[in-house]
Amino acid sequence: MFYFCKPEMRTIVYILLAFLITACNQEEKTENPVDKQEKTASIPDFAEAGVYENAVLEINKDTSLIEVGSLSYINDNAEEKSAKALVDNKMTVKRVTLNEVFNGKKIETTFYYVKGKLLVSNQKTEVIDEKSGSLTEVRTYYDDQKRPLYTAKRSTTLDKNIEEAGFKEIQKTVHNEAMALDIINQQGAFATGFLGFLESGPRTFLVVGTETYNASLMIGEFTPTLKKLKMNEKNYMNKPLKVEFQEVTEPNGFSYQGLIAVSLLP
Repeated sequence: MFYFCKPEMRTIVYILLAFLITACNQEEKTENPVDKQEKTASIPDFAEAGVYENAVLEINKDTSLIEVGSLSYINDNAEEKSAKALVDNKMTVKRVTLNEVFNGKKIETTFYYVKGKLLVSNQKTEVIDEKSGSLTEVRTYYDDQKRPLYTAKRSTTLDKNIEEAGFKEIQKTVHNEAMALDIINQQGAFATGFLGFLESGPRTFLVVGTETYNASLMIGEFTPTLKKLKMNEKNYMNKPLKVEFQEVTEPNGFSYQGLIAVSLLP
């Protein structure tokens, strides 16, 4: 389990700004009208958008980053939530993604960090109904005090490519990364307290979570800790656990969270 702190307040982009503006000016002299039109459609019409988008691109294409996944949680209303992070070899967070599914919507919110500081957030919302569907993308750029500088939005139907839709400026919007960090860190509403066992055919699952959200992990074999929990379920109810897991997909396509190790926390 990895613990990530909220980013510190430091300057991000101004050191690179002069260089990038010069480069952009030189590029505008040579690019043809088609290239310029495509560029305008793909990124928001914000003076410093190129600086932010370049940082996002560098993070997305960095193959040296390590992915850290979370448990998949669900609540009584069948709302599903999970998250994942990309970190470097010093465990500095570069990107965090929150995935939510509820009421016919799929929402993916991605947060990008430079030097431990929130730079860009991007939220994609997919809505599917009986007649049609829609895809909306909202992107926000932040200053060095984590305040929104600019927000833009674009939308399209599911049968069209959203990359061809233009961004339009909207009211400044803040996407809060606190939930994603809580999910990854297994804390707050996503803490892994002991909630019991679940039997499903030949499979037995360990259920962990809180009164708000829970997650189920399939048990391969009963370790001494699991036997202790099984024999004294009432006494250990809601006691904090440390769980290690992995995503497993069987040949028949059945996927689940497989329990690797579990221990009682003080």
